[in-house]
Formats: sequence, structure tokens, C-alpha cells
Amino acid sequence: MKLSDATKEILKNFSEINPNLMITPGREIKTISTMKNILATAGVEENFPQEIAIYDLSEFLGMLSLFNKPSFAFDDKSMTINEEGTSTKSKYYFADPSILTTPQKDVKMPATEVEFTLTETDLSKTKKAAAMLQLPDISIKSVDGDIIMSAIDKKNDTANTYGVKVGTTDKKFDFHFKTEHFKMLPGDYNVHISSKLISNFRHKTKTIQYWIALENTSKYEG
Repeated sequence: MKLSDATKEILKNFSEINPNLMITPGREIKTISTMKNILATAGVEENFPQEIAIYDLSEFLGMLSLFNKPSFAFDDKSMTINEEGTSTKSKYYFADPSILTTPQKDVKMPATEVEFTLTETDLSKTKKAAAMLQLPDISIKSVDGDIIMSAIDKKNDTANTYGVKVGTTDKKFDFHFKTEHFKMLPGDYNVHISSKLISNFRHKTKTIQYWIALENTSKYEG
């Protein structure tokens, strides 16, 4: 078996959410953050033949970077990575699944009150502003009929901010997220937010989506 560049990109992204990964048989991979406030799923080209338990995904990807054209063979306890056309290989042993933090069930998304399309540009600029201004929070708020996404510090009213209009609404709300939880791959997203403090970000061109918990300071007035 070989891994596509698209799948490697997803694995790198998932390593930023949780170093642990349990790949199950099939064409979908999932991860969940250690605090269980981010869940991500992605459809992939490869059809994985068995369970693959990885304790340190970044380490695995670093080792994989040593190969130009790797192919994979599996047994019960490990995988062998071979460099195509050479004798170069690596044996990588699976972790004990019982010590990994992995998704145990799918999210049942409740009814959503707020929906909009988030562009790659708006997502990227908001994250960059949050990093430059050292802002720990992102708000998605109704302001005079507009939906405004802002990088803020909700505990500091005099902190610098950055905001952008991402849609329109007839509802009143002020939803809060931790900036560090916005770990999505670049791209445009269909966003659905529920007052039950859960959101869904579904990539518009890739089969990847994220469920991100809202902070309990979020408010919805309807």
C-alpha cells in the first residue's frame, strides 16, 4: 500500500489535534483531542486493511519523510515501510490501543441556529491576526444583522481585536471558541453552530470535517 500526498496532509493536520491515532479498516480516519473538544474525520483514497495504532503521529510522519516513494506492508504488530526500488526499509511497531485517546463514537449534531460559509481568506487572516496580537479567543457574533468573526481576548476589554463579516443573520448570539482549537486545514468551510455549544466545520472541496466545542461563556438569545 502507498499513501497519497492528500492523506499525508490530513495526517499532519491530525497530529496537531492529537499525537495519538487509531486507524481502523476502511477509507476513513478520525481523531479527537485529548480534552475531547475537537473531533475530526476525513475520507481518504487508501483502503486501510487493518487497525493501525500510532502513539506519536508526528514521530511517524518524521520517519516517513526519510522515504521518497514509501510503500507499506502490515502484520499483526507492526508495519514495514519500504523505499521503492531499493533495500531501504523501516519497521514501525504499533502502540497498545488501550493507552491511546481515540474517538469512541460519532457526534450527533443537534439542531443548528447559525449557518454561514467561511472562506479560506477570512479563516487564514483571523488566525494570523490572533497569532500576531496574541489573542486567545475567537468570537462569532451577531452585530446589527451581520455575522462577525473576531479574534479577541474575552477577558480583556481593552485588548486589540480583528474582525471580519462572514454572513448575515436575524438572530442574536455571541459564540466563543478558543483560538487554539481552530486547527482546520486551509479551505472554504460550511459552518453550522448550535446553541448546545457544538459546531461543525465541513470543508467544501475535501471530505474532511471538524466538530469544535464552544466555550461555556457563549450566549444565544434567538
